Amino acid sequence: MNDKRLASRHWLLDIKPMMFALAVLPMLTPSVAAAPEASSVRWEIDGRGAEADLALTGSASIETRVVADDDLLFRVEFSEAVLSLGPVSCTGGIINNLDFIPGQSSATISVRPNGVSGYVIVSLQDVRSSSGTLGEMILPLGVLAGDSDLSGSISGSEIQNMINLIEISEQQGDLDGNGVPDSFDLLAMLRSADEGLPQVPPVVGKVNELALSASEQSSAIAFDLRDISGSGTLSVAATSSDQAVVHNNDITLTETNGRWSIQVQGSAVGNGTATITIIAQGDGGSTEQPFGVTIAPNSSPVARMLLPQYLGVAPLAVMGDARESFDPEGSSLIYSWDFGDGSTAMGPAVNHTFTSPGQHVVRLTVTDAGGLSSIAERTVSVSDGSFNIHGPVSESEARRFLWQAAFGPRDNDVADVMNLGYSGWIDSQITMNRTPITYALGVANKDRGYDSDRIAHLFDDYACEAPDQLRQRAAWALIQIIVLNGQQASSGTDGDYYYYDNYLAKAFGSYRDLLEWVTYTYQMGTYLTYHDSRKADEIAGTFPDENYAREIIQLFTIGLWELYSDGTEMRDGGGDRIPTFDNEDIKQFARVFTGFRRAETEYHFWDTTPMYIRADRHEFGAKQLLDYPGVFPVAGLIPASSVETEAVANTNVDTAIDNLFYHPNCAPFICKQLIMRFVTSNPTPAYVQRVVDVFDDDGAGNRGNLGAVIKAILLDREARDPAYRPNPASGKVIEPIIAVFGVYRALERAHWHDDVFPHRVRIAPWDRRIQTGQNIMESPSVFNFYQPDYTIPNTDLERNRLVAPELQIHDALTAISVPNLTMSTAIRESDPGQVSPKYAEWLDASRIQGSGEIDRAALL
Repeated sequence: MNDKRLASRHWLLDIKPMMFALAVLPMLTPSVAAAPEASSVRWEIDGRGAEADLALTGSASIETRVVADDDLLFRVEFSEAVLSLGPVSCTGGIINNLDFIPGQSSATISVRPNGVSGYVIVSLQDVRSSSGTLGEMILPLGVLAGDSDLSGSISGSEIQNMINLIEISEQQGDLDGNGVPDSFDLLAMLRSADEGLPQVPPVVGKVNELALSASEQSSAIAFDLRDISGSGTLSVAATSSDQAVVHNNDITLTETNGRWSIQVQGSAVGNGTATITIIAQGDGGSTEQPFGVTIAPNSSPVARMLLPQYLGVAPLAVMGDARESFDPEGSSLIYSWDFGDGSTAMGPAVNHTFTSPGQHVVRLTVTDAGGLSSIAERTVSVSDGSFNIHGPVSESEARRFLWQAAFGPRDNDVADVMNLGYSGWIDSQITMNRTPITYALGVANKDRGYDSDRIAHLFDDYACEAPDQLRQRAAWALIQIIVLNGQQASSGTDGDYYYYDNYLAKAFGSYRDLLEWVTYTYQMGTYLTYHDSRKADEIAGTFPDENYAREIIQLFTIGLWELYSDGTEMRDGGGDRIPTFDNEDIKQFARVFTGFRRAETEYHFWDTTPMYIRADRHEFGAKQLLDYPGVFPVAGLIPASSVETEAVANTNVDTAIDNLFYHPNCAPFICKQLIMRFVTSNPTPAYVQRVVDVFDDDGAGNRGNLGAVIKAILLDREARDPAYRPNPASGKVIEPIIAVFGVYRALERAHWHDDVFPHRVRIAPWDRRIQTGQNIMESPSVFNFYQPDYTIPNTDLERNRLVAPELQIHDALTAISVPNLTMSTAIRESDPGQVSPKYAEWLDASRIQGSGEIDRAALL
């Protein structure tokens, strides 16, 4: 019908009191439950009205008929304040005005109908209060021209009134649009009254805009769809305005129990914006609901290659694992492998055996659904197995060995390695008496008064000049695993020397003994706060301190994740790593480390004397430690003791240390870190396994023999065979402080002749800390100066699952400061323009005859 109106009236829809967010009509979608059986609705025209009960099930419309007006007034009353109101829309009319103030309990909507009879449907979305949210409220009302007495039909008097109105207003009653209101128009009105309300199109709720990546599929987006006519012939479809951005085949409509949802997937090759239109067709016509979808450009996948066994003797079997590769858009990937020896393979995980020695570049190419690809490469170095560890040692190989086994090469040490061989030199170092820092301190105190300085003031002297270089280097490695910060431990000068000297004394002994000694030191007790830790006592308000319990488990013995004996991580059925302990385990170990007190000695000597355990503060109850195959003690249980003495407490501590020391994780966890400190940051599983075998049994039935372990690390073919040398993943970044000390040793500085060690360059501890990021016993945290799993994000290191721990501190600052420090303290003499004699000798030996240029390769 055309837009003609017969009368001017107002009507009021009064929802008598309802709880906010409860359904008023069957079309409402409340977010909370407990709706009443029915809601009372009242409508009025000029003071006349009627009431009806609306059930929450059944017909989807109100069969209420009111006179068609120029302006219809909807007033919706709620039983509590409305905080916000979303979009308000209208079907069958135009909204003239919305009167709503946040915090009020009502909303008034003025609507101008667009026809004489039919439905006017007002939809309110996202009505929010403190109780909840109504996703959408739909208020339909049937409109029948001329039904002024609200009877639901047109009487004769009402017809007469319409005729009078037609005569008064020339065009008001022209229902058929012929320009003249006449009897035919009245017959059309009567026909509408006889046939009931007309059919109307379905109502489709709003769908928000979408933003997706190429090939990404959206989640199922629910939307409201109401067929008010209820004819049962509803059909729903959706179409895209741009098939290159979103194809119609990639649009999925789903209906479950009357609820509708739509899913959209972006094109793998196209990007931009498309309009998706939902089309709902019913007996009363069709309704279209558009929404926009923006597809971002397809980005390349990320290739990640795990190739653990990248060094070995031919024939070398390797497994390539690309399952950590991914596509940012989530599309499936194609995995293509080229092994560099003429062989190829397909798939996320492949096996291959290299039969010929040499350097083989393995290339992994991953390709996404859009055709974009990325590449990861690794070199596999295959040896022919002819290397003899006991053969002659060249000068260059001896120097390389001393960068691993000492604080850098020095001419006399190079000669010793060449003369004794690798194994002989290691044996001589293990049997050599240690050079304690207390010796250096005692002599230096005579002239320089170092008694007020900390251990860091003598460390460069100590590390560079002590003849027992392997022991010095081993102690430096161990104190980066069992970390202590002397200043944070409130340890005095003597305490620092005592503490570090014991690392030297135990550097080639039992790792189990080192753990026990550290546990009883006052330094560790204060650093990790279990000194004076007491058993739980609710009345006294005490409970065991958990710091040392946590760190001795996760950092000093077994680590966070269950390991195979070759150092690789175990996985559960879902592919996840398996934790070695939980918080309850920490609590149980914390109960063991209770009662520790500093030694009852004269003032200042407690930091050089082991702590003891006060029995009245120790927990003697049962303690459940870790349980594993072959566990010690039986079932991992320390039983309760009725004898509460210091001796029993000491036994409890010994048992807890044994429980960790004999755990199958301890050997691979500690051995891998020692390999990383001496030789390479990325040892192969086979390398780790060979060293673990020595940790488990040194050949004489001893477990944890550090001297045997370190010797196995340095003599392993992955450390010594030149065939592996070209591999870019082998070796390690030299720690900044070792790089500096290595130059000092090589230059054999003789600047301070009256020092304990005459070939020494003195650096202030604070200067060394700033310039190198390292200082002995001054790690910034219990996690050392750098963490063993550190890698640089978004680099080939990270993409190939390789680590470079030292790069965590060898950064843009130390890359400049370390060479500057070396130049100012080692190469330059005190006189301006002068260089050290050894450096000058190098320059002279490396000059090319007649050219004056320097052959820098000859300096290496």
